[in-house]
Amino acid sequence: MDIQKKIIFTIIVFCSFFYSSMSIAQEPIPDLKGTWRGISYLSADSTKFLHSKNIIRLNILKQSGLQFSGNIELQDGEVTRMRNFSGFLNEREGYIWYFGIVVEGCDLNVGYLLRKDFMKIHLKNFNSNSEVIVGRLYNKKARSD
Repeated sequence: MDIQKKIIFTIIVFCSFFYSSMSIAQEPIPDLKGTWRGISYLSADSTKFLHSKNIIRLNILKQSGLQFSGNIELQDGEVTRMRNFSGFLNEREGYIWYFGIVVEGCDLNVGYLLRKDFMKIHLKNFNSNSEVIVGRLYNKKARSD
């Protein structure tokens, strides 16, 4: 075997080993099913930003791979609003899984799964055309794992 073939063979073996070890080291898709609870710490409308204490409950009822669905509740004092949603996890970047959810009758909303038991979510147009709500949610089931 001449030197050129040995170099090509070595590069192919190295690349095969490198990429196979990377695929083994990847984390599995996180299990999001369950009830995520938290409060919103910021809300805004067309006139101002407000500190808020709205209770958010994200019930993820089904998950198949990167796709998930369920319902979301937003409680503002005595008023509770509930809508269905469908969502999808995006590819992981570093330690963060990005996801998007489409709430029934609303625009695309985004979120970040920061740990297996903690997410941050940005809801837009949940009740009106100018409302934005930002909240932090925890999943007690994932904490106890």
